[in-house]
Order: sequence, then C-alpha cells, then structure tokens
Amino acid sequence: MNYFQAKHLPARMRAACKMPGGIVQSYRSLFLTILLVVSGLTFAGCIVNGGDIAPPVGVNTNPDNATSNAGYANRELNNARRMIRAGDYSQVIPRLTNVVSTYPDSPSAIEARYYLGVTYKEIGGVRNAMDFFNEYLEMAPDGPYAEHSRQYLTMLSDEARRDPRNPAHLESRVDELQRRLDETPEDLAAQLELADTYWRQERYNEAGLLYSRIIRELPQMQADQTIRQRLDRADDGTFIILTPDEVLRRETESQPILVFNTSSFKSGRFEGWPAVSRYRYYNVTGQIVNRSNETFSNVQAIVTIYGFGNQIYDTTTVNVGRMHSGETRPFSVRFSNFDDIQNVSKYETDVSYQQ
Repeated sequence: MNYFQAKHLPARMRAACKMPGGIVQSYRSLFLTILLVVSGLTFAGCIVNGGDIAPPVGVNTNPDNATSNAGYANRELNNARRMIRAGDYSQVIPRLTNVVSTYPDSPSAIEARYYLGVTYKEIGGVRNAMDFFNEYLEMAPDGPYAEHSRQYLTMLSDEARRDPRNPAHLESRVDELQRRLDETPEDLAAQLELADTYWRQERYNEAGLLYSRIIRELPQMQADQTIRQRLDRADDGTFIILTPDEVLRRETESQPILVFNTSSFKSGRFEGWPAVSRYRYYNVTGQIVNRSNETFSNVQAIVTIYGFGNQIYDTTTVNVGRMHSGETRPFSVRFSNFDDIQNVSKYETDVSYQQ
C-alpha cells in the first residue's frame, strides 16, 4: 500500500479495521500503523487469506516451498501433540505422516518423526517406532528429544529381542516344527503353524505350497479364514499366493487413484464470538496419488462434511486434472456452510477419474 492509497482508503474500511484517521500525517506513522493493522486484521477477521488457511490446490507444498508453509506444519504438529496426550493414536499417524511427507526437512517434520516413534510405540509397532526414533536422531542428534529417543530405542530393542516376530525366534520355531512334522507328518496344527511362520518370514512361496497341500488333503480347510486371505484359486483350478505385492496389484487395479494423508483443521476467526465457536472455516486437506501404470484425466477429489446424525452440510469437488503414473497432488477444501462449526462431526473423501 503506498501513501496515496492509504490516504484515500474509504472511511468504511478504516472504521471496520480500526484504522486511525490521521494515518496520512507522516510516512513514519503510516508505516508503523500499517504494520499494526496488518498484524491485527487476521485475528479480527478482516483478512481471511493467510496463515490460518490451508495452501490452495495447485500450490507447491514440497520441500522447496516448506518455509512459506511452516506455520501450517507447526499447527498440524500441535494438533498431533494434543491427540497423543488424549490417546487418539489412530488419527494422529496420518496427520504426522502428512507433515513428514510434505515438509520433510522442516523443524516440524523432524519433530514429527519423534512423535511418530512415540505413537507407534504406544500401539505396539516396535519396528516402526524404532525406525522413526532413529530417523529423528539422524536429523537431530542433539535435539530436544534426542535423549528420550535413545531411551526409547534401548527399551524397544529389548522388546524386539523378545518379540515372537524376531527373525532368530522365527527361524528357531521353523526348525522345531519341521522336526515335529518329520515324526508326525499328518499333524495338521504343526502344518498350519509352519505355514504361518513361513508367511511371517516372508517366505510366501513355501507358505503357499504348504497351504495348497493342506487343501488338497483336506478340502474343507479352504474355508479357513487365514488360508482364504493368503491363497486364492484361479479359474483353471491353480492356486494364486496372495503375497503383499499381489494384494497391492489387485487393489491398484480396482482403485488406481487413491486419496491419502487426509486431515482437517479450523481457521478464520469471528470477532466477538464465543471461544468455542470462534472459527468460521472447516478445512480438509489431503493428497491424491496415481498408483497405477496408466495416465488418467479429469481426476477429482470429492469432499463431504457431516453434522450429527449423518446430516450432510456441504460437498465440494476439487478438480485435480490429468495425472500421470506415480504422480501425487495435494488438495485443500474450505467449508463455511454449517450452522455451528462445533457441530461438524466428520468428513469423507472420494475420488473420480476418467481413463
């Protein structure tokens, strides 16, 4: 804003934003006043685009632009801390993962790795927890959570050694089961446990061969829930081993465009409103990935917010456009069509596309 523009601001705008009438008296007072006004407008609700609003669709949120989005990343991290204190671990992981993937080298993302370690520790994901604690120490060896991370790693290492999924424990169990089957080959319980142990060792072919042999000898075992999850019968009668790669291939084939890393937050403040209802916008952010080998056009993210009793407040469609194989795009939606933001109970995301 230059001197001439400031001098000719409409009186209504000056009054609405509490701008002094004598702002044009000197360049110095003008400069200082503008700084104060700009700082206060966002809080007062006169400016709604800025730190409290999610990056719009199309804005680059990769590490090159991380500095400009540091405030958003820090708010996500603060929300995650509160969720961890409340024990809401199921929802905090995607929020923290979003911070790490979007701003990987930012201070917030480094700290998010520590909290991911804490979260995975709480839900029993020992290996994932150790990986994130190690990542945190690599990036911040003298950071504020470095000592806590080392203590957690010592404790988790002891747990990992006692974990039944420990490679040494699994190999020892395989030897025991094979000796048992050498003595009593018809022992069904030993066969099933050996196949399961092979599977946990990622020896999928050996597990699949053993499962198929069990089914040939005992056809009724094809109804077993574990076997059904790990073995499928093709039209020609042959068995297909449902390895993680095969499951992913099937999922990708049925749902090539996927929405992930979604999160929500409130923004934009009404002046004079009660504290519980002071926000005017409900925001939903996320990412869309094309995990297939094809290119899709007219990709759209469809976001719906709900009130209590599954009442639909609003639905918004974000046009993402053309997406090539492996491409990832961010999206952000801002809602204001509701009676009270505290009554927004949930959101849902969907996706549409054309080949």
